[in-house]
Order: sequence, then C-alpha cells, then structure tokens
Amino acid sequence: MISVCMIAHNEAEIIGAAIASTAGLADEIIVVDTGSTDDTVDVAINAGAHVQPHMAVIEGGDYRNLGGSRNQAIREAMGDWIVILDADETIADPTGVREFLENTTAQAVYIRETYMQGDKPGLAFSQMRCWRRGTYEYLYRCHEVPTPLNGWGEIAHTEFVWEHRPPPRPDKSHFYLMLLLMDAEENPGDARVLYYLARQWMYCAAYHKAIELSKKFLEVAPPAFTDREWAYTNMAEYYVAIGDTENALENRWRAVQTRPTQRS
Repeated sequence: MISVCMIAHNEAEIIGAAIASTAGLADEIIVVDTGSTDDTVDVAINAGAHVQPHMAVIEGGDYRNLGGSRNQAIREAMGDWIVILDADETIADPTGVREFLENTTAQAVYIRETYMQGDKPGLAFSQMRCWRRGTYEYLYRCHEVPTPLNGWGEIAHTEFVWEHRPPPRPDKSHFYLMLLLMDAEENPGDARVLYYLARQWMYCAAYHKAIELSKKFLEVAPPAFTDREWAYTNMAEYYVAIGDTENALENRWRAVQTRPTQRS
C-alpha cells in the first residue's frame, strides 16, 4: 500500500492536478490543510474521488510549521510507503514509481524535482520524496528536510520526475523569514538553519544581516558540508549588493577553493 502525503494552503486552483497525477500510484491520499480560506478542502476531496484511493483531508494543520504539518500527514498514513507531493507538483510517471517502489530493496528514494517552463524541463535537482513508513520524518518549520528515525538505510537515486509548476503568488519573503527565525530560536547554532536564514535576510534586502549570519554558518558548518561553497558564493553577492567589491572577490575565490570543480 502506498500513501501520498500532502500539505496545502489556498491551493484550490492547482491541487486537483496534483492529486490527479497520483492515479496509478496512490492507494491512499492524506492532505493536511493549514488554514485555507478558499475551496482547497472541497477541491481536494472531489479530486480524490476521481482518482478513487482512500482520501483523508485533515484540517487544522499549522501554517507556521511546514515540517510539523508534513509530519501530521505522515503519521496519519497507513501505507507501507510514504510519497511526498506538493500541491504545485505533478508526478510524471506514477505507475512507473509504483512499480519501482514495489520492487526496490531501498529504504528511501530520491527523485528529480524539476521546474517546468511550460512543457519543457528546466532546473532540476534530487530530493528524497519516498520512504518506507516509520523510517523518516521532517525537521524544521521552513526548508524542512527528511531525517531518519533509525539510521539512513539503503538509498536509491532515480530519474522519476516531480514536475514543479508554481503559480504566481504574493511575495512570502517575510513569512519565510518569520519561520526561519522561529527555527533558529528552536535550534540554536544549527548550521542548516543559519544558512537558510542568511539567504532569507538577503531576499528581504538586509544584506549586512545576511553577511553576519553567513559568517556564523561558516563557523559551525563541518568542512564537508556542501552548502559551505554556496555560502561563500552567496556572500559574494551580498557584498556586491552593498558595493564592497574587494570582499565580493575574496568570497568568490573562497567558493572556488571550497569546490574547485564547481566554478559557476
């Protein structure tokens, strides 16, 4: 049995397509609504009726805790496999994903999160979106990440595609900043939180604050932490924004030194 788990907030225009794309994959769909003021709940229920798996829409999710709301959906699921899908995504080959999950020995599966430009794929990167129930849950309120409950286990990397088509939305920079500040308070000194918080200050045009948090991140992040290179790259951009060319070049050079094969 395969459970597709989703969270939603004012997604009435798009959630139907996401749910429809699970046909041939999902035996169960769990949607946690985090306080929608549109018809998201009704649209989700109607879309689930067309796909015809077991459908549960749970209201009362926490809009200020994305990871916690995802975990709420995961804990309600009864499937052998958990599959994570967002309302602005569709699964390109749901029957192929099902066949793979039914035959793999892996504990968790990475897919290709692909930003679509019309019908053409654009930026793509790997994300863990499928795992055996009871093996992973999310950590953090914002930029939430799956974390193992009892070890990482066997991991499979696949070329299955989740097509990402985000609709036009109001700017959420300050909303995400609020979530990240809450994460920083709850997880003091956490390198991942510091990295994303620095980047979010940049989105809010607070470049000096972004530089300060980037330096703190670099103090605590392990040498092998992959985001160290991007922290230097981002700091270069922050320094450019405040007109400090010398420090911008210095941080660009440090980014190259951190990962010599990545020079973009």
